[in-house]
Amino acid sequence: MLKQTVTQSLSLCYYSEFTDVNVTGGGVWSPGEQVTVEGKLLYDWFGQWASVNDTTLKMTFAGNTYKTLTYPSIAGSPNFQFNITVPQLADGQYEVDLLYDGYTPPWVIGCISPCSYSFTVTIQSSPPQGTSGGQLSPPQEQYPSQLSLTVSPEVTVGQSATLIATATFADGTPAPGFKVDFAINNTLIGSAVTNAKGVADTSFTPEAEGSYTATAWLDADQSVSASASFTASSSTTSGTTCTSTSQCPQGTVCQNGVCTQCNGVIVGSTCVPTWAIVAGVGAVALTGLVIAISK
Repeated sequence: MLKQTVTQSLSLCYYSEFTDVNVTGGGVWSPGEQVTVEGKLLYDWFGQWASVNDTTLKMTFAGNTYKTLTYPSIAGSPNFQFNITVPQLADGQYEVDLLYDGYTPPWVIGCISPCSYSFTVTIQSSPPQGTSGGQLSPPQEQYPSQLSLTVSPEVTVGQSATLIATATFADGTPAPGFKVDFAINNTLIGSAVTNAKGVADTSFTPEAEGSYTATAWLDADQSVSASASFTASSSTTSGTTCTSTSQCPQGTVCQNGVCTQCNGVIVGSTCVPTWAIVAGVGAVALTGLVIAISK
């Protein structure tokens, strides 16, 4: 039932292939059911098969095209996953095609060749009967049911901060391969795909002091979401350990191994009090006056 084709576009190409493709229910689907197609995309690196990461894959099924990104594979686990809702189709057999367009790295002469993988699924309106005569259990929910969101601490105006979202299934296991959207005060700032640990992140730089609300949600199901509130200040709180001022947040200097708030002007790696600067300017002016009189 399964077939695979590999094409080579240049004489100096590295082959690629889909392997270990698994589908929900063994390929017997019902209209409206949420299903998963997962597997591995590998390429031949001088005789050693390696995972193809951070690349776009397409899946065509019943006239629809779906896209996903590959992610690092851990201990032979899948490195791609499509999660879809089966369209309302008449009972029968339908072909599913996985497509990879290939890739030409800038540092090699040649390319990782494109390839395709096709299989057939059976659409059946009512659940199939089990071998024992009873009904098979419906497939487990394939979308993450939980999303958490954290913001890097000590958010400072003008400095990059990080939003970190973690997606998990109902049983608490990580949910890789899902797109997560991020917003600040209801304005979309970016998207990212969860890695093998179910983690996706994006960064932003606050331009003004004040309170902010960060929000993250699952692109495939916006009801799965999380939010976090934080405050951006012009400088971070003192107290961070350090060995040099370059390690300290803006507005602080390293004194006695601790980042300390500077209430004057930072000159090099030293905090110069305002009164010292004023006094120094006055001394320079006075010295100039004495020199002028003596002439």
